[in-house]
Amino acid sequence: MKFVIAFVLTLISPLSLGASELMTPSEFERFVEGKTLHFSLNGKPYGAEQFFAGRQTTWQFTGDACVKGIWFPQGAQICFFYEGADQRQCWLFVQKDGKYFARSVNGADGLVLEMTEESDKPLQCPGPDVGV
Repeated sequence: MKFVIAFVLTLISPLSLGASELMTPSEFERFVEGKTLHFSLNGKPYGAEQFFAGRQTTWQFTGDACVKGIWFPQGAQICFFYEGADQRQCWLFVQKDGKYFARSVNGADGLVLEMTEESDKPLQCPGPDVGV
């Protein structure tokens, strides 16, 4: 088991591991349910995800439409599957120095997002066929 944890932690690079903690799926669920989390990539807004009961989510890239999805644990990974997607996206969530990070482990390998805000406000999702 220690080998598995050490292996998973090596996947988190390029985050400096110093005092980081890998969130378990149950910790993740307790942390996110009922919240909207905003993420940045290299200091620029990237997107936000609203988490509902029953592991339901809504994802929105910054300035884009919203997409409904679900999340599920796969070992230490948190995986998401969105409407219209052809494959799941899996992440490791880490807390380091009071900040939270998500590192992609499939699809966009190596992509590291920083959580920049958490709130209880819903996403502002434009409805279909809005406009003229």
